Amino acid sequence: MRELLIQHLNQHPLISGYEISSSHTTGVQLFYVLNKLETNRYTDNSDLSATIYVDHDGFRGSSGIVINAADSEQSIDAKIDKAVKIAQTVNNPFFALEQDINNYSGKGGDFKDDRLDQIALQCAKTIIDCDVNQDGWLNSIEIFVTRRHHQFINSNKIQREYISTKIFAEVIPTWSNQKEEVELYLSFKQDDDDYQTIAERVLDILKQARLRSIAEKPSDKIQGADVVIKGEMLDLIARELAYDLNFANVYHHSNHYQLADTVVPYNLNVSVKGKLAKAADSMPYDAHGTLIKDTPIITNGKVTSFWGNICYGQYLNYDRFSGNANIVEYEVSDQCFEELKLPYLELCNFSSPQLESNSGYCGGEVRLGLYHDTDGKIIPLSGFSVSTNIYEALKTAEFSQEKTTSNAYHGPKYLRLKNVKIN
Repeated sequence: MRELLIQHLNQHPLISGYEISSSHTTGVQLFYVLNKLETNRYTDNSDLSATIYVDHDGFRGSSGIVINAADSEQSIDAKIDKAVKIAQTVNNPFFALEQDINNYSGKGGDFKDDRLDQIALQCAKTIIDCDVNQDGWLNSIEIFVTRRHHQFINSNKIQREYISTKIFAEVIPTWSNQKEEVELYLSFKQDDDDYQTIAERVLDILKQARLRSIAEKPSDKIQGADVVIKGEMLDLIARELAYDLNFANVYHHSNHYQLADTVVPYNLNVSVKGKLAKAADSMPYDAHGTLIKDTPIITNGKVTSFWGNICYGQYLNYDRFSGNANIVEYEVSDQCFEELKLPYLELCNFSSPQLESNSGYCGGEVRLGLYHDTDGKIIPLSGFSVSTNIYEALKTAEFSQEKTTSNAYHGPKYLRLKNVKIN
């Protein structure tokens, strides 16, 4: 079907260029309720789509189409003709499509077993083996193991392909405290069969559920305490700071920082990358087929480069394009700590962490926080929210020497912020 689509696109007299993305995905899905397998599925799907470009009146208009297995040659032609008419009404500035002839073929992840069903079953066993508590249990487990063959080609005959295998799982633990039951939620992605890490994730969320079941409302004594952030909220902050410097934000004048601006008064170094070991969102090329290049964007606390895709890069008259990278890496040579100083409030689990890039608002409702008082006693807390301006808070932030890798972030595991409002 892809070759047929290419043939019809090449024959159309009004099309100035095109990009085609296709994928073939196989997968195994397992659904458990109280550790009993209720449903299992095998999936096999193919996707084929194209972006069509039409040059007119000094502009480069574009429109997208999706092709499915039921399409005939006539219906493909009809979809192309409709997309061409739409593209003729779109007045975007011209940009040249990817021309890098270094074609790419690769594979991501690290799985020793090629059988998706065996990977899924071992993942399930690892999770269920963690369910050994009397007052807490795993209410539901959903596991999705997929192998996807990505392919890209454009009208300049640039070709890319990439095979990725991933585990995605959702786990809902419940804990009873004799008065009520409380729930938490865990989701994670992995591109390797590190089952020990899976077990650690599940044991940690069960521990959090237990602590939430005995958590109390915060008292006035925690007001003014330093706040320690990790996990999902830290990922959000790290990515948002990088995305502020993306070509698209700069072009639309929605970025907070400009080149040479001082972000923080210490040696913070931030880079964007396409691939990184154990980062499940790794991808070697972006939607325009640009091979993603490692690009430093903040050096010693100052903005040294913008980054992004070939389209907005050309709009900004850049001659080097990093591609739309997925991974953000932080290195901090000062403002670091080996151990956290008492007292502090550790934020473990948010209902839905939020960060608004224009205002800098950062915060949200906290499902579980741990207050470490001056005597080292740990007090579980719940039912409160926190907020701060992240751009101001980062100026006095401290980072742990211990590092971590998540789906799209590599860097310090903990971030300590001052002057956070606790409500």
